[in-house]
Amino acid sequence: MAQGTISSLRLFEDFLFGDLDAVEVAVADTTPERIGLVTVGGDDTALTLAPTVDEPGGVLSIDVTDDTTDEGFAVYSAPFRPADGTVSLEVRCKTNDISGTNFFVGFMESFTPGDPDQGMPFTMATTAITVVNLGVTAGIFAKENCVIAGIDIARWAFNALDERIELRSLSNDGDSIKKGKKIASLKGSVRNILTGERVALNFLGQLSGIATLTHRFVEKVKGTKAEILDTRKTIPGMREAAKYAVRMGKGVNHRMGLWDGILIKDNHLNVMRDKGYTTRINAIKDAIKRAKTRGYKNVEIEVEDLKEFKEALAIGADIIMLDNMKVEDIRKATRLRAKSDKKQKTKTILEVSGGVSLENCRRIANTGVDRISIGALTHSAPSIDFSLEICK
Repeated sequence: MAQGTISSLRLFEDFLFGDLDAVEVAVADTTPERIGLVTVGGDDTALTLAPTVDEPGGVLSIDVTDDTTDEGFAVYSAPFRPADGTVSLEVRCKTNDISGTNFFVGFMESFTPGDPDQGMPFTMATTAITVVNLGVTAGIFAKENCVIAGIDIARWAFNALDERIELRSLSNDGDSIKKGKKIASLKGSVRNILTGERVALNFLGQLSGIATLTHRFVEKVKGTKAEILDTRKTIPGMREAAKYAVRMGKGVNHRMGLWDGILIKDNHLNVMRDKGYTTRINAIKDAIKRAKTRGYKNVEIEVEDLKEFKEALAIGADIIMLDNMKVEDIRKATRLRAKSDKKQKTKTILEVSGGVSLENCRRIANTGVDRISIGALTHSAPSIDFSLEICK
């Protein structure tokens, strides 16, 4: 009779509510096509495991079905959450036939779910080798020069696991630090510090990367009137944090969303043109008029060349975005703006966007524009490398 073994089994819990979300089993079988990862609900797997828990502290049952034959197998059920908090799960399955092969699997796993003294159930290596209540101190070190952002978020990541972990910041968000500097010290359970380590450092690295890149652009335009702005090109759910990091790098936030500023872009103009306006120029004129008539302030419009710019300037746009325009044309636009503002007694803001880099931003700033908006600040900033080291 051919035999196979489950080489690993992982239980995924919702750590806030303690509900079992999924089970993963890696199956190693003597039949080559049986080797692979078996995931609950997977569409391309040979086996499907359907776990159920009747209640916390109750019984975990796993029903195994062969997707190719819909044939069921007998499964051993074990206590899911005994009183002592330790889960010992043994799964043994037997069947007369899996694709013509007799099959046997067996595995034993233990872990401690959700106990703040033990660590979260995902930290198998830490749980296996560390003492339960061992208290340690640790430090977070910068492995490259950077501008710090995200200290408080790193603290939150640790405290979400264990409120008893103490994180003392040795640097403030917005500080420029050198490679090798210790930026924070920690004290608490070794298991929970190591469990929270990667999440905390991921936040810290990502946000410090944004702050660092922003600061590099700010330094490049220093001495000019140009401000460095971000955009809405952020990871979903992370916009406020990303824009905070931009501020820590001495940049300026553009609008937070679609609700806090009027920005008429090329797609808006294209839709208007397709709906009956003969030219893009007419669409520019009417779009600005409509926004002004409805009482909106600081109406911004995107233009692609000097012809469009002149029309937007003449009709009274408050902010004009020069999109992917050559430096020579940007310089001409600033001169036209100066003449128009003097004549009309207005103050039109010019913003440059598109094709901006560390290499050309100084040339752009020297033209006299007011703003330079850069999507790369938040969508392409390299993450800063930090390390967490246990001290004792």
